[in-house]
Formats: sequence, C-alpha cells, structure tokens
Amino acid sequence: MDKFSLTAAEQRVFDSFAQQLRTLNEGSQYRILGVLAHAMDREVNRPGALRTAAAAAKASARISAERKLEIPSSKKKGNKGTKFSYPARFLESGGQALLDNQKRAKEALALDEGSEEKRLSLRLASESLRDSFRAFNEGTKN
Repeated sequence: MDKFSLTAAEQRVFDSFAQQLRTLNEGSQYRILGVLAHAMDREVNRPGALRTAAAAAKASARISAERKLEIPSSKKKGNKGTKFSYPARFLESGGQALLDNQKRAKEALALDEGSEEKRLSLRLASESLRDSFRAFNEGTKN
C-alpha cells in the first residue's frame, strides 16, 4: 500500500494547496510548510513521537540492565593491591642494574631535595629503566 496515495477529496485539496504554494518564493514556501508542520504536530506526529520515546526508554532500560550484569571493572583486576615486580628474566638481562641505579637516585634525592642535579639524575635513571623494560616487552631486547 502506498502511504502517499490520496482519496479524490484529499487530492483536490492537495492540488489547490500545491498550486497556491508554487506562486510564492522559496523562503515563503518553507515558512508556510514550517507552520503547517507545527500545526500538524499536535494531531498527526505526536503519537509517533510518543512511540519513539517509548522505544528509546525501553532500549535504555535494556542497556542499563545489561550493565548491571557485567562485572564491575574494580573486580576484574586480580592484581589490585599487589606490588609490581619486574620479571626475573628482565632483571637477569641487565634490568637489575638499572633498577638499582634508579633506587640510588631516589635515595640521593631524598637526602638533598632541593638539588636540580639529583632530580635530573633520577629522571634519567627512570627513563632508561622504562625504555629498557619497554624494549624487553616488545621483544627487541632479551
């Protein structure tokens, strides 16, 4: 069934309306169509809008129910509260020396907090440890 098919009386009204509308400039045509759509909203489009809103509410309720079934992200992590430790293979391949170097730099900075030189030393030691561990994880360093 064609949703745009009109009865004979509806077709006569449409033809007269379209004929009169064609005589106006484009801006006026859009203004009239806007007012017509606004007037029709109260009778024709409102039930459709209510059905759309109900469908959106149903979808939102379904999504929130599915979220409740998921495990919260805080419970997903099994290593919460455990201290990070580098793998033994990384430490054996030179990582322990870098880790000791960083530890010494931290201790030196704790003794003399105002020294910019000590901060730079710690920054460089941490950076070299990070870079070495990143390379180890990527497999470029054994």
